[in-house]
Amino acid sequence: MLVDETLVNAESLLLQKGLKIGKVIPVHSDVIEKDRILAQKPGPEDQVSEMITVVVSLGPYEHRYSCPDFTGMPLEQAAELAKQLNLKVISEGSGEIVQAQKPEPGRQIKTGDTIYLKLF
Repeated sequence: MLVDETLVNAESLLLQKGLKIGKVIPVHSDVIEKDRILAQKPGPEDQVSEMITVVVSLGPYEHRYSCPDFTGMPLEQAAELAKQLNLKVISEGSGEIVQAQKPEPGRQIKTGDTIYLKLF
């Protein structure tokens, strides 16, 4: 009933049935987007009291690290490294070698950040 709903939608659905969320258990998930319900107890087919416990996704863990130095790398290699670090890449220029980048090497970045690469 509530699985895959957002927490806000779930609260609204339950209020319509005279129920409410009693406990929210936050967990990280690489698969389910943030603020979506992963599980509920009692389940949709179980007898329900007034309160329902839900497990809600916090989204994936956020990893912070120093930005690698992409300069001098072939675009294909830089893109593969960025993919492994869960970074997005936007490149400009017509070449195949990374000439410059933003953020600069060594700056703090986190998973999901965008790296801008200038090619020559």
